[in-house]
Amino acid sequence: MSLIETLIVISDGNFEDPLTFKKAMEDVDKDEWIKAMNLELESMYFNSIWDLVDQSDGCPKTPQEVEEMRHIPYASVVGSLMYAMLCTIPDICYVVGIVSGYQSNSGLAHWIAVKTILKYLRRIRDYMLVHGSKDLILIGYIDSDFQTDRDSRKSTSSSVFTLNEGAVVWRSIKQGCIADSTMEAENVVACEAVKESIWHRKFLTGLEVIPNMSKPITLYFDNSGVVANSRKPRSHKRGKYIERKYHLI
Repeated sequence: MSLIETLIVISDGNFEDPLTFKKAMEDVDKDEWIKAMNLELESMYFNSIWDLVDQSDGCPKTPQEVEEMRHIPYASVVGSLMYAMLCTIPDICYVVGIVSGYQSNSGLAHWIAVKTILKYLRRIRDYMLVHGSKDLILIGYIDSDFQTDRDSRKSTSSSVFTLNEGAVVWRSIKQGCIADSTMEAENVVACEAVKESIWHRKFLTGLEVIPNMSKPITLYFDNSGVVANSRKPRSHKRGKYIERKYHLI
């Protein structure tokens, strides 16, 4: 593509630029606006300052879809699900964390996912958790997915801490870094879970209601690479790219 010099003169009077493409095409000087837009696009292509990408799957792509989503209480329903997730129903943390990321640009696919969560809650409304009568022991269960978020390619960390076989603390959040392997993603959630368990032990010790808080807290992982890397990080070639702070475990 050759570099072309073009001069476009626009008067300095009370002239106002059209705010939308439709208004520009209805203007008397629409040919000049088309020429100006083409020159701007050519400049962007010539200087390689942008890349054309497809819009995220499920997001509204036409004005009709946007208008249809305006009449759907997506944000309100997701807010109610987040309240239930934080207070009483920990098993929907993961899915609620995913659908809550599209509140500003949700589509029909996201709304269908929200309705599926509501159907699940309706089916389990008569269920309840029965806690055992064993000693009060704090146990943690930790897991992580691997780059399931197509937009950011970040993994999600999930953890549940039980006391007397009943869930007392739970969370599911997106990791702050992009993991290069499943072991790295599991290392991130393992490190965060260890730090969180230390805080829980100090908190419960201060309450003085659990006599055995001096014992080590048991944490369950489903990744043997994390356990091996925590014992001998230098002997595993996949662990050389993991940040040092994750070797806290």
